[in-house]
Parts: sequence; C-alpha cells; structure tokens
Amino acid sequence: MSLTSTVGIARPGTKSLRVTVPEGMVAFLKLEAGDKLEWEMEIIEGVRVSIIRRKETNEAQRIAYKYTKRGQV
Repeated sequence: MSLTSTVGIARPGTKSLRVTVPEGMVAFLKLEAGDKLEWEMEIIEGVRVSIIRRKETNEAQRIAYKYTKRGQV
C-alpha cells in the first residue's frame, strides 16, 4: 500500500518539520491520539527506508492521556 503526505514547517524559525499521518496509516497502525511512534532509518540496497511502528503503551497510559489537556479536544 502506498500513501502520500505533505511535509510542512512545524514552527517558523526552527528546522523541525511536521507531517500529517494519512488516515490509512492511522487505521493500519491502529493509532489513537497520544500514541507514540518509533522511527527506524536504514539504507537498503542504496535506498533510504524508514520503518515506523506504534510504540506499545500500556492501557493505563492510554487512559491517563485522555484526561490530560493534550487529550482534550
């Protein structure tokens, strides 16, 4: 499966960039607000490859996130 995102500036004056996770990846990785992503970078046969995984968190961490200011919509 191939999906596309656009990279934008996270904050003016910084070198950080921001990308929106496509809806298909959210579903595929079973992501929820507050989840952490692990990024692994490799060069395979001369091609730069990123492997992105949902970092496993326990249920207590997920519930706690929902009750913090970041978890409120």
